Amino acid sequence: ALTFEMELVASIPNPSIPGESLSSRILLGTEDRATDRFDTAWDVVAIQGGVIQAYIEHPDYDQETQALWRDTRASTGFPKEWDLRIQPSLPETSVTLDWSATDLSNLPSNIRLRLVDLDSGDQELDMRSVSTNT
Repeated sequence: ALTFEMELVASIPNPSIPGESLSSRILLGTEDRATDRFDTAWDVVAIQGGVIQAYIEHPDYDQETQALWRDTRASTGFPKEWDLRIQPSLPETSVTLDWSATDLSNLPSNIRLRLVDLDSGDQELDMRSVSTNT
């Protein structure tokens, strides 16, 4: 069974302190003992307020319940797709996603990691070739 974990950090400029940023963290991955539901210690509910909200949409739950900060899923049933919703509470604010802390060298080459920005005309980015996107 394949086990891996990928950390995504979503950040925005801090409107109160120039040069600083505010961030929220999302963990994606697989783990033998985890499931695809919100029923194990591998699942941590997201903070649903604040200046930047980042969570994983889950089709089994309503809008208020589905916000999930850490979503570590079972290592069976590939391919997996995670639909992230990241939105700042401040209008016209750019969000930066950074996954540079993740070591992808041991991840098999047949696992595809891509980021699709639905707000930018479905722009697709290979996450193995770069480590950040705004």
